[in-house]
Amino acid sequence: MIAKTMADLSTHSGALREGLEFANGAGFDLNARPEEISNSGFESMLGDKDETYFGWKVDRGDSRAEFTPDSYVKHSDTRSLRIVFKNYDRPVFSSLWQNVAAQPNTKYSLSFWVRTETLRSGGPPQIEVADASANKVLAVSTAFPLGTNTWTQITLEFSTPDKSDGIYVRSSRGYCGETCPIVGTVWLDDFKLTKL
Repeated sequence: MIAKTMADLSTHSGALREGLEFANGAGFDLNARPEEISNSGFESMLGDKDETYFGWKVDRGDSRAEFTPDSYVKHSDTRSLRIVFKNYDRPVFSSLWQNVAAQPNTKYSLSFWVRTETLRSGGPPQIEVADASANKVLAVSTAFPLGTNTWTQITLEFSTPDKSDGIYVRSSRGYCGETCPIVGTVWLDDFKLTKL
């Protein structure tokens, strides 16, 4: 199918506005919109990285970080995303991400809600935003709060470069050495992207 091939080529090259049009034409991500976080409250199931272009994607390659929709603990609506860390010790944590079509040379705010339970690490998880065309980090959130905490809103602001066509919203972690474990549980909910 030509539209799917073009969606593959566009999204892999960072041309996310074009990629979104082709993805919709191929029948993928029909609820995705430019300058919006798709499935912002994790109400729908997480997509396999080969089944969605503009929904949340998860790399389940390391069993020490488990991703599960949670209908019991949520900030609003019916679900959140629960991440359980079991001595996850990789120096990077880029297992959760989403492509978002965005405008060039534009200032945005990204907000989300996080809750933690017995979270411990010298390099806690966080969320970062990167420019899709150059894969350059534009902003990094504050670290998720250690210990046990009720729902807390985190907000970060960033500006897209002149030739930007979209952004990656993805998980990351503070660097604390080649072997620095994370243990505990994190819940994420209600992501929102706003043009400033």
